Amino acid sequence: MSIELEYAVKKDIPNRAVVREADARQRAELRSMLLLAAVVVGMLLFSAWQHHAMFDARVRVERLRAAYQEELAANRQLRLNLATFRAPGELARRADSIGLRPARLDETLVIERLHQPRTAESVVALAR
Repeated sequence: MSIELEYAVKKDIPNRAVVREADARQRAELRSMLLLAAVVVGMLLFSAWQHHAMFDARVRVERLRAAYQEELAANRQLRLNLATFRAPGELARRADSIGLRPARLDETLVIERLHQPRTAESVVALAR
């Protein structure tokens, strides 16, 4: 008995030829876990993209509001300048500064526009 036990212990068994069989259940589980991880990563990327898009939209809206307020202020200033330039006192002051004076009645010439009847050709052209 000691010889058999010694032989069994000392015998060198080459394991290079032994190939492990692929476990189908383990591969299926790995595939399902990878698919689940890919779906979770995809959802996180989609959520981050939406968050970034909303943040970017808010920034653009605020910039547009600021630009709109600036344009409103410029519009108010231009309207004020226009009203100032159209004021009769301002017109008279500017006219005096460049040497203009009001026209006298004898210098006034009234030009009237005569209304001529339309010709037949113009009536046809208007009808088309």
